[in-house]
Parts: sequence; structure tokens; C-alpha cells
Amino acid sequence: MISPGDTVLISGDSWGCGEWNNQKVPHSLRMLKKRCNIHRGLEQFLESYGCIVYNVSEGGASNKDSTRRLAKKIEKTNPDFIFWIQTDPIRDLKPYTEEGFPKTIEEITVLQENLLKKTYEFLGSLNKKIYCMGGVFKLNETLMRDHSNLYPLIPSIIEFFGAKEVKHWVSGWIQHSSIRFSDEFIAELYKLPDPYAVLPKEWFYPDGVHPNRLAHKAIFEFILNSDPVKA
Repeated sequence: MISPGDTVLISGDSWGCGEWNNQKVPHSLRMLKKRCNIHRGLEQFLESYGCIVYNVSEGGASNKDSTRRLAKKIEKTNPDFIFWIQTDPIRDLKPYTEEGFPKTIEEITVLQENLLKKTYEFLGSLNKKIYCMGGVFKLNETLMRDHSNLYPLIPSIIEFFGAKEVKHWVSGWIQHSSIRFSDEFIAELYKLPDPYAVLPKEWFYPDGVHPNRLAHKAIFEFILNSDPVKA
């Protein structure tokens, strides 16, 4: 059970940084704290509870980025509890280039699963209990079962707050100038749901695509009630 004085490590993308406003803000957590500091979300609630929190989340990060930062911080701090927020696996392809990039929805689906498998294998190799949450992309619980140290705490934050999971997010890679998508592929992508339209305002505003402070409070309370075991 988490208690005041415990050390907690959080890693993820912008969903791990807290609440965002609807204006353009710096992506890094350091700059968010320094200049924006809207609300630090789960980190802030855990600190108020009395925990010592290390948050290495960073806006726009890939799963590869966030898990590497997590691993480095584990070595330095040996935290009592570790929470990781998953994002779109396609971000692992950064910097985006046309070569090898999927050209159909079916290819994207296969690639996402293969990338997640590599992510879970890396996290599994850390031999630390890691509580995972699906953010921009739902956890693949079937793949996670191969690693006993990975616990799917919240398989989908989106579904946790009553919304329908968006299987494919049309995110930054679609606008990348180095990738020439066919008209057919673009048309297929734009048939996908718009996250701004499906995410409930109560939990995802003011910016519409990040959990707000109320959502982070609910996640914090869920963690306390879940009685997680130390790493």
C-alpha cells in the first residue's frame, strides 16, 4: 500500500505531465513546471499525500523514450512504486521517414502490436513491479501476460472515464512532410473518430485531449484503493 514517505516514479508522455490548457505550451515537463504549471496531475496529488515523486514524463514522447527514462531513473532512485503511461506505439518510429512506414490501416495495426511487444519486453527485463496505464493507446493485456512484473492497473484511461477507445489516433505523423500518403490512405485515416469529439469534456478539458486535474485525482484515488504492492 502506498504510504506518505514512499518514493514514486512516473513516466509517460504528456498524459503523465498533468492538466494542459488549450494554448500552445512547451512540451517538456521541466518547461511545463517552469512556465505553465497548470496542474501537475497525479504527481501533484501524490506529493500532497506525502510521497516523494520523480516524474520523468515528457510531452510528445514515444514509448521507447519514456521507458528508457524510466529505466535510468530506477537505477538512480530505486523507487517504491513505479507507474508508466503508454502512448501510441507509432511514435517509436520517430524521426518519421517514408521508408518502412505503414501504408494501410491493417499494416498500422500489425506494426503497433510488434512495437508494443518490444516495449513490454524491455519493461519486463527491468525486473521491477511496474503499474501500467493505457493513455493515448490501450494496453495490450495479452502481450503483457508474458511479463509477470507488468501489472495493467488501468488498461485504458479513456475507457476508465466512460469513453470509447480510439483504436488509431491520427496524430503528428500524418502531417510529416517526408511521408507521401496516398489519397486512399488519407481518406481511410480521416474516417477514424476524432478524439476531440469522443473524449468527455468533464475529464479531458480544457484542451480536450489530456486528462484534467479531476481525472488525475480520480486516477490517484483509484491507485490508493487498488492497494498496489511495492516494486
